[in-house]
Amino acid sequence: MKPICLNLEACNGLGDLICATPTIKKISEAYGQKITVLSPMPELFKRNPYVEFSYKFKSVDFDYFKDNYLISKNNFISAHLQHQLKL
Repeated sequence: MKPICLNLEACNGLGDLICATPTIKKISEAYGQKITVLSPMPELFKRNPYVEFSYKFKSVDFDYFKDNYLISKNNFISAHLQHQLKL
């Protein structure tokens, strides 16, 4: 299975990013693996036990991530993730 990447590029505020923490935990637990987070403030997730890698969205090759990861883009959880999370 491809690794999981949560794209939080649309979350520009600190509060919005902090509120993503329960979602990160739920996704990690549902897939049984740590996830990669793309966000405007990657340092916020560096010590999160459910996050394997945290990158600034503007500093990565998003085409690489689209090809190699299951991605939730712009805070939209894909149908595949919804099924896995039982949302």
